Parts: sequence; C-alpha cells; structure tokens
Amino acid sequence: MSIADVQRKNISRIGRFFLFIQILTSAVAAPLSAEPPRTSLAAALPTEAELDRQRRENSMALHAKLLCSGVFISGRTPEDMIAQDLQWSEYHFHDWAETKWTVNREGQRVTLWRDGGATHTAVHHPSLGCSLLPEGAERVAFEPVSVRSALPPASEQAWPTGDRNAIGDSADAEKMRAMLDFAFDDRRQSPAQNTRALIVLHKGKIVAERYAPGFSKDMPLTGWSMGKSIAAALVGIFVKETGLNIDAPAPVRQWRQAGDPRGAITTRHLLHMAGGLKFHNPNVSSTLYYTDFHDHESVYFKGRNTEALVLNQPLAHTPGAVFQYRNTNTLSLMSILKNAQKEKGDHHLTWPHRKLFDKIGARSFVLEPDAYGNFVITGNDYATARDWARLGLLFLQDGNWEGERLWPKGWLRTISAPSPADARYGGHVWRNEGLYENAPDDAIMFRGWLNQTVMIVPSRDVVIVRLGYSDAGGFDPYFDQVVGRALDAIK
Repeated sequence: MSIADVQRKNISRIGRFFLFIQILTSAVAAPLSAEPPRTSLAAALPTEAELDRQRRENSMALHAKLLCSGVFISGRTPEDMIAQDLQWSEYHFHDWAETKWTVNREGQRVTLWRDGGATHTAVHHPSLGCSLLPEGAERVAFEPVSVRSALPPASEQAWPTGDRNAIGDSADAEKMRAMLDFAFDDRRQSPAQNTRALIVLHKGKIVAERYAPGFSKDMPLTGWSMGKSIAAALVGIFVKETGLNIDAPAPVRQWRQAGDPRGAITTRHLLHMAGGLKFHNPNVSSTLYYTDFHDHESVYFKGRNTEALVLNQPLAHTPGAVFQYRNTNTLSLMSILKNAQKEKGDHHLTWPHRKLFDKIGARSFVLEPDAYGNFVITGNDYATARDWARLGLLFLQDGNWEGERLWPKGWLRTISAPSPADARYGGHVWRNEGLYENAPDDAIMFRGWLNQTVMIVPSRDVVIVRLGYSDAGGFDPYFDQVVGRALDAIK
C-alpha cells in the first residue's frame, strides 16, 4: 500500500470536521507583498480527491527544489539524487514512474511535472542556491547577488579558518578508526543509518574524519533544520552589533500596532520556539498532512513569500507559554535581521557571509532564499562537513574566533539555557536532557531532518558532526554509540 493510499484511509468524518475547523480558523491579516491568498472561507470544503491532488503536487514541488540543490550545490547527478535521496518514506506522494523531469544546466533550472498536473520549477543562482518558483512564474521576484566568500582558498590558510594543519593528535588513533568503522558499517546497524560524513574535533583540531563512497570533504550537504542554529548565531551577532534586548517586544512592525496581542512576543520567545503564532503542523496521520493547509511545511513546497506568510499569522497561544517547534519562530527572527539590514542600507543576502561565514572560514555555506529573497533558513541550507564543524567550533568557543568576538560573551549560555516551555530546547539549539546517555549533560546540538547532527560538548572540548540519510529509525541508539566511542578515544 502506498503512502497516498494510507493517507486516503485516514480520512474520516472526524478528519473532515477537523479540516472544516482548520479552514474557519485560517484567516490572516493582509499579506506583506505578493503572497498568494489562503483558501477562502467561502471556498468549498476540499474533497478527498482534491486533498490527494494537493499532496501529490506539493510533493513534486518539494522534490523539484531538492533535485535542483543536489545537482547545482552538491554536484551530484540527478539520477543519483532521485535514487538515493528522493525516495523517502515521508513527503513522497508522487510516483516517480509517472513523473517527468528535466535538468537544464545552461539555464540552471530543474522542472518536474506529470501529465494533467502542474509544472514545478526551481531555479539556481550561483552562491545563492535554488529557489522554488511559484506556479506560473518564470523567474524570482528579487535581484540575485553574489555572496561568494572573499577569503583566499582554504589550502592557503591554517585551520580552523583554512585547511592547513587541520589534523590533531589528541585522540587514540586506533580507537577512532574503530569508531569510524562502526559508524560507517551499515551491516552493524539495524536499520541502516547511511552516514555520509563524520568529523570529530578535539581541542579545535580534527581527530577523526571519514566520508562514504561518492561523498567528500568538498561536497556541500544539506543540514535541514540545523539551519535554525545558524539563525541563533546570526541573532547573537546582531545582538552584539545593535545591543538588541531580547526580552523586549520583538522589533516586528506588523506586530507593533496598538492592541495587537502579538506585540507581547519577544525575541527570546522566538528563540525558545514559544512565539505562540498559529501555524498548522498536522502529523502524518492527519487529513491535512502535506496539503495546502500544512503551514509549517508549506515554506518548502509552495513557492511562497515566507516572510509574508509567517508575519501575518495570528496568535494561537500566549507568547512564552507553549513550546511549539514551528518555522514561524525562526523565519520571524530572520525577518528582523533582514529588515534591520535594509534600514541601514546593507544587503541582507550578503550579511550572513560577511558577518559569520567569512569570519570562520566557512566558504561553502549556501543559505537558499525563497522566490522573494527571504532566507528559508529553517531547512534550505548546505555546507561541507568541515564547515559545519567550524560552526560547531564557534559555538564551543562562545563566539570567539581567533581573537575576534563575533557575539556577546555569554551568548552560548543564553541559548543553551532551557526554554521555560520545554527543557529539551534552548535558544534554537537542542539540549541533551538525557537523550544520549554517553554524552555529558552540557551537550547541545544542531539537529536536522534525517538526523543531521552537530553535537557540541563544552566540558570535553569536543564537536561531533554527522551528516547522512537516516529515515528508517534507530538513529538515537546508533548515534549514542558513536558519541560514546568517540569520547572514549579522546585522551
């Protein structure tokens, strides 16, 4: 039975009633700009066939963007991407046997379609990555700029800003090799974890590093929601630059009108995933899963103006009261940063590279924007494993990079403190909280879909980067073993 069949079976009278309630509560304020209108309250309740159609089209749109990124950012073949990355158990509602696709390398765009359906196109801009176009659009609605690194080649600079002298000797080499053998041998894992890159840093140097066949230290790989932790770093840099009080009302113009309850949202609430904005995130058994009503995921498959979408949401909860892992929080933070740069005449698309990535030698980072020029940093982010390790090292060092402080001293403590609404989460980083028994209590993590993970362990002066494709379960026990073996190998 296909996933689409499973979804159809989940539609019931209760599900239909829930869908009707969702529609009635989906009214939002006027859009900022060019945001496609939400389903009207007067619209007919979607049929099961219509919901199936939405899931199929949304799935194809997502895969057009992912195929584009895999080809033009990671440098993989479209056939390899489709076979190895785009057959996952969730978010896959179209039949590849019925799906037609083209990769236009000269025009740098990827298109997916099926007979009788819509056409979904993602376009690539060098150094900016891929943007999913709204249906019917031929180009993005912003002026692309170059954000390539201004640094010399990594081979010309010493680690950590460059790649020279990157390898350290503060670990037991034989134990580290055994750990890597374990991590990459899927015959010893049940189910297979498909690890593609693994790096361990100790005392700022690489003490273990390996890549699966077909992958290398020079290949940018997706971090998915690890991008949310990039946002934590960028907010810290912004706080140092501006003195922003994260406990004051967030500087979002749309929320500051008299009588607007969203005016109570603070930057700290957003960091803690407790902003309280309504943003539907139905689970896989819901009638609404991956339909046009799936707000949380729609930032990846609708070609929307994501800033307009999130800033126009009403409140669902009192700010700070409820933990909800929602893209609204991160994208609201990015809107604050974007508009602050625009107000001072700076370019928001180049700011992260100049203020963060170039500072730490992370030359490969690509933050992909939507078709309107807003970073979709909640999931559309790519970098090499070494550059993810550099970012982890910056966190380990509390923003201090070779004598230059990028964010205020103590920012790591601020974002590592537990959210009052859920102790498992901090300020856009995850806290260990007993998840991994072999990791100390002070460990924090960037975490992304399919179990992309960067673990920072301040008490052991360690950073562990693991990138891969784990969609079959069993990751946490596996990674706990990797962490335990790695820490045991540290002298």
